[in-house]
Amino acid sequence: MNVFYEPPLNLYLSILLLGMAIGSFLFCIGRFKKSYHHAGEYSSAAWFIRGIRYLLISLTAGVWSASFFWNQRWLFIIGLVIICQELFEGAILSSALREGAKVEEGKKDFP
Repeated sequence: MNVFYEPPLNLYLSILLLGMAIGSFLFCIGRFKKSYHHAGEYSSAAWFIRGIRYLLISLTAGVWSASFFWNQRWLFIIGLVIICQELFEGAILSSALREGAKVEEGKKDFP
């Protein structure tokens, strides 16, 4: 893992991850706008959760970018912990929303 923190590779990784963070943040804004346009509908919550997922990916990529830029390995570990926990919670919430959408549409009976 030390090889990733040696110049010039650390700068290249930092730039790549910063670009991914910016791109993911732009996707996040798009999902939040779509959620706003679907306000009042059941699908709004699903779009909002998708926006939160992209926001978390953006923040994690930004933390990892800072980790490689400043050669701070603890930032990488913090980013791993955050992304694993939040993506797990988001997956559980998304699956609950999908099941709720099926119940609302009448495709599935509520247990």
